[in-house]
Amino acid sequence: MAEQHDDTAGEREDPARVQEEIEQTRADLAETVGALGERLDVRSRARRRIAELREQHGAEIAVGAGVVAAGLVALVVWRRRR
Repeated sequence: MAEQHDDTAGEREDPARVQEEIEQTRADLAETVGALGERLDVRSRARRRIAELREQHGAEIAVGAGVVAAGLVALVVWRRRR
């Protein structure tokens, strides 16, 4: 991960090159922090997964909800008649 700089000859690095390395390191760090943040954001991940499942299984969910609703209506009617 960390680069080792060999400055045994006593030469100084070009300031432009050092600045470029700093900017690259910042970009890498920002990418890493962003990836970690995304992994830790459980709520957003759950919402995305729910949306995916709804797209894949929307019809089954609708049928299941209809069956549950019909069952509840039948239960209410049955209890009132008793």
